[in-house]
Amino acid sequence: MKVYEDTKVEEPENAGEYIAQLRYSAEERTEFSRVIKEFNELYYKLVAQTWGNTKWRGVNVMKTPTDLWIYQELIHNIRPDLIIETGTCYGGSALYLRNLLNVIFPSGQVVSIDVSHEHLQQPAREIGIKYLLGSSVSDEILVQVKAYIAAYHCQRVMVILDSAHEKEHVLKELELYAPLVSVGSILIVEDTNTDGPFEALNEWRSHHPEFRQEYMAEKFLLTFNREGYFERVA
Repeated sequence: MKVYEDTKVEEPENAGEYIAQLRYSAEERTEFSRVIKEFNELYYKLVAQTWGNTKWRGVNVMKTPTDLWIYQELIHNIRPDLIIETGTCYGGSALYLRNLLNVIFPSGQVVSIDVSHEHLQQPAREIGIKYLLGSSVSDEILVQVKAYIAAYHCQRVMVILDSAHEKEHVLKELELYAPLVSVGSILIVEDTNTDGPFEALNEWRSHHPEFRQEYMAEKFLLTFNREGYFERVA
């Protein structure tokens, strides 16, 4: 174990356990929470400068760099056979996921779902990304997704929900897609910094003990997916 001189806390193998050992005063925790909240709100508000101007290989990705880095760590650990993404838009995130898999786990597949491909940019039309056109909560799309899982014998499935942000839509996606997540893999509910996804998540999670919140996915403090990372444990 390594002892940090500034904290005098021993670092265990598990990073989460190490962080849990850190002791801060109530005043410090209140100040941290305030600064984190205000910076996240500022980052989201300055869209033209920040997340609206974040690109992967020239394609708009519309996420924070810190969340993208967390995705890289999760994919490295899980090595998913399939990543299901709802919400394609420009295709930057699908391209990013495909490129990560090409380096980490080339046999992994990416399926991205949206009601329109109007904004899909050419660089994102890369081999190895399956784009499905239709509503993520439609019977037709769900049949195609399940057929894809069966055809490729996917044992490790990761799901990222980022389509329409109305509460009822996100609840329906959770109902349909959370069961597809394999044990040991990750479910991500994006944009829980907005009302619809956050309200849907709050209603859903208390009824699903098979999912455990992954707090270390928020370790960089800046995230659009606050409380939205879940590992399937059963």
